[in-house]
Amino acid sequence: MKGESPGGSSARILKWGYFAEISLESVKLVSDLAILSEDFTNTGEYTLVFSQPSTLRNMAKITFKQIDGSSRTVEAGDGTLMELALDNGIDGIEGNCGGVCSCSTCHVYIPQEWMDRVGPATNIEQDTLEFSENAKSSSRLSCQIEVSDALNGLVVEVAPHE
Repeated sequence: MKGESPGGSSARILKWGYFAEISLESVKLVSDLAILSEDFTNTGEYTLVFSQPSTLRNMAKITFKQIDGSSRTVEAGDGTLMELALDNGIDGIEGNCGGVCSCSTCHVYIPQEWMDRVGPATNIEQDTLEFSENAKSSSRLSCQIEVSDALNGLVVEVAPHE
């Protein structure tokens, strides 16, 4: 991923898992897609990092109401609400089963007006939620909710622990 300084002619970059050569002059053409930053080791080398495809679109902003009453709004990429919560340190989301719908440590409440966009719970999810003392009609397991642009503005309440 390191390349020559901007005065050089090319850089070896890692783009979505593949190495490629790119002229540093062409970085100006893709400046909205790449970040060119100096290496912190003071070697004069620079790092060229391309944005992931999910960051090239407008990302959904989702707010989590945490168990302590505080709220955190985060930008969503790809994956599930549980992965988003874990990646952003949302208090109360543990995901002990790794997102396979066999526990309820990622239990959240979805506002009724968002249920159509979020989609219904599967039978397996409903069966898992039956064992939760805090389940209610708005209950969902965040590991079963795929993030999409349609969820922009969603406010999710983290269910209390049992």
